[in-house]
Amino acid sequence: DAGALGGISKQPSNPGVIARLVGRAATLAPELALGKAASPKSDIYALACVLYQALTGRAPYQGDTPMEVIAGHLKGELEPASEHAATGWVSPELDAILARALARRPEDRFGSIREFGDAIADLQSQSQRDEATELDEETLQLLMDELRENPADQDLGSQIEALVGPAQSWPLAAEIFADLASDQEDDELASALLLRA
Repeated sequence: DAGALGGISKQPSNPGVIARLVGRAATLAPELALGKAASPKSDIYALACVLYQALTGRAPYQGDTPMEVIAGHLKGELEPASEHAATGWVSPELDAILARALARRPEDRFGSIREFGDAIADLQSQSQRDEATELDEETLQLLMDELRENPADQDLGSQIEALVGPAQSWPLAAEIFADLASDQEDDELASALLLRA
């Protein structure tokens, strides 16, 4: 009803005004729809709306008019982004992050944009760790021994990089190449190895 929408009782008749309202309605925090002051928490909500749409191709709340969209922000049930995104794009953990950022009450959202961003970054880091495969240490040792015998062999260096990549063991690879570089008398060869590190 009009009262629930903060006194907005009529849609503007000017098409330009309607277009602007539609754009704002898609990311309008509930407290702003109720006429309350904007805050950083309102920005978190708006940013989460944009992220939701980027992941799913649709805004969190749908409607044929700006008023219907605003009503969704105020009273609608948020459908998890994973229900509308491509399979595998949105994990349950990301759904939970979005749900918190899109909480109806500002106090239930993240404390800051930075905290919101950190939650996403932490989730990405965890996902990369989970996807890491176990390092084949025996093969790595064989390659290291061969590279010590033939430090100029670029193919061996590439094989080591290819081996440690899926295991997310880049610091180990850097250590290997740096150690080999320190043993070289040829400055050009040492530089080539350090570049790999």
